[in-house]
Amino acid sequence: MLPADDREIDLKTLKFVQYYIELGLQAFDDWSNFNVVDQFQTASLRYQLYEIVYSLATYQAVYAPSLRGKVCEAMRNSIEKSLTPKVMGYWKWESLLGKWSLDWDPIKKDNIMVSGYMLKALALYTGNTGDMRYTEPDSLPFQVTKNAVYKHDIHSINKYVLRNWDDSNFCIFPCEPNWNYTACNVIAAAGSVGYDRVFNQRNFERRRERFLKHLKEDMCDESGTLLPIKSTFTGFTIPGILGPVGESVSAVDTAFIDVPTSARVWSVIKHENIELDPKSGNYKLKGLSGADFIDMGSYMPSTGAAFLSFAFLANEYGDYEISENLIKQADEVESPIEELPTGSLRNKGISVWVGGFGLRARLIRFRDWTNTVVNGPPKQCINGPVLDGYDFQNVLVAKAYSPNGEDLELVLYNGRSAGSFSLRLAQLAPNASYKVSNGASFVADQNGTGIISVKLDGRTEVFTEKVQKV
Repeated sequence: MLPADDREIDLKTLKFVQYYIELGLQAFDDWSNFNVVDQFQTASLRYQLYEIVYSLATYQAVYAPSLRGKVCEAMRNSIEKSLTPKVMGYWKWESLLGKWSLDWDPIKKDNIMVSGYMLKALALYTGNTGDMRYTEPDSLPFQVTKNAVYKHDIHSINKYVLRNWDDSNFCIFPCEPNWNYTACNVIAAAGSVGYDRVFNQRNFERRRERFLKHLKEDMCDESGTLLPIKSTFTGFTIPGILGPVGESVSAVDTAFIDVPTSARVWSVIKHENIELDPKSGNYKLKGLSGADFIDMGSYMPSTGAAFLSFAFLANEYGDYEISENLIKQADEVESPIEELPTGSLRNKGISVWVGGFGLRARLIRFRDWTNTVVNGPPKQCINGPVLDGYDFQNVLVAKAYSPNGEDLELVLYNGRSAGSFSLRLAQLAPNASYKVSNGASFVADQNGTGIISVKLDGRTEVFTEKVQKV
């Protein structure tokens, strides 16, 4: 379902969105609230930062395509924070010990766990906003060490992802040296699809058949189950490293490549790993073991992580009753909600990465995630009037949508306290007159901006209409 003028978010979900904006806005040297464990495996900071972008981009594309300001700043900050030595320094050691190489460029060769993830983040941000800053040459300086800096942009990253797929005998290419991971490659495929949409190309489409062939032949077992990992040298996998929970995460992005392969994963999980308990009315997990009960973003024991991961895939396939029940159990039993001093919400004990799966589960309905990547926001919302300046902790945006490229529809909630708040609108017609549903009126300045004041006490609709053509 594409963004429409009747889509808006409930207040509870908005407070989870607020938390991810807060995470995205933390300073480059501030890692409080993040999971700082290691920088080599799934608890790495890079995955947490990329997930902030994916989650906020989903919120923006589906519910608030006419919103800029702090949500965009949080995405940019997360992208640029992921370039810093604390995040990227691991690649020096991966290169030295895994490849015996002094070329530490993290994009050029066999590092899809950066290039693919980053490509998806960049494609979502650029496609949602029309902001072309990351198309500029050398706009993304990857700092592996203080002095080893490798400069790229969205085009060069896409080029190397495509080149690595073309050069690999498996098409699927490695993350860690000599190890192919399914999840990283399907995430990169989503990034490639998003890139092609933004720049009107067909690079991935020309590779889809070969990619899918190797995904099925090399990265699935005889039953068709997606394998998480295979050695490029031996073809061996590592048993037990991931189960249905990990496969569900891969399946969400596999839909961009082949819907039947993705839908099969959900069908199997739905019938073999989830069961309705008629006494409690809740869905119970079954057939899980080992890694399925570990939060892969922190390595800590967690059943809530499985509930949220399954809920994400369930909502993408329209099984709302299952998803809502799984989220409710995560919120109330497995990983209870905690409120921060700012009023934002998070699930206690859930990592930033898996919490992002949970946030996207709360945000999406049938095929919303697919449409976020494949179609993106309506063009009139990218180019038309936007809410650009607002106090994001006191003004919670449930909807920001331009129906025609001239007017702006907002649905707002106050944060912890009711009150009057200023909003800065941008991308208006310079020097044009506008009227607001609360009775106010104003004339946009020569830069196409205008300031309005709104009173918020619960759900509040604000409609700004252009009344004078220039």
